[in-house]
Amino acid sequence: VLFRSEACEFTDLQGNLWLFGGDGQLWADLWKFDPVTAEWAWMGGPQTASACGNYGIKGVPAATNWPGSHAYGAYTFVDNSGIFWLFGGWGVDVNCNVGAMNDLWRFDPSTLTWTWMSGDNTNGQPGVYGTYQVFDPLNHPGGKLEGASSWVDNNNNLWLFGGESSGGVQWNDMWKYDIASNQWA
Repeated sequence: VLFRSEACEFTDLQGNLWLFGGDGQLWADLWKFDPVTAEWAWMGGPQTASACGNYGIKGVPAATNWPGSHAYGAYTFVDNSGIFWLFGGWGVDVNCNVGAMNDLWRFDPSTLTWTWMSGDNTNGQPGVYGTYQVFDPLNHPGGKLEGASSWVDNNNNLWLFGGESSGGVQWNDMWKYDIASNQWA
């Protein structure tokens, strides 16, 4: 693994560490570290820096789907089923432009496939707030980096709080994502 800072980290149900992206040159590769053997394995993704995203179709997993390079405080989650989730961060979008992202990705470590689940495939997008505490298919957080906090509750919902948008605006909004309905509130 090359030097990188603010990579996206996950720990699978077997205790392996996974790293996606990170800065050093904005990466989009995926690595797995086995603490038993103390060895890294490259699990996929481009071997070049500043890689553009390949989004595919929302909600449809495919071997060709891949988030663009992501770093700088992207929100990471591991749900109760061991699925990895990635939201936002400073990244490279489908048009190869760099900025604060609001894309939500699902990664299944058993099939090594990514699925673009929510948000936009271009950076700098504003949030769609809708009605307070009401899930809606149109709702989603705006582009964020330097994520303040993210977690998964006992009902397998993803939560994120705060962060920073392009231009240094600080946010204190809290979002809840219902995995079952694929909706934000």
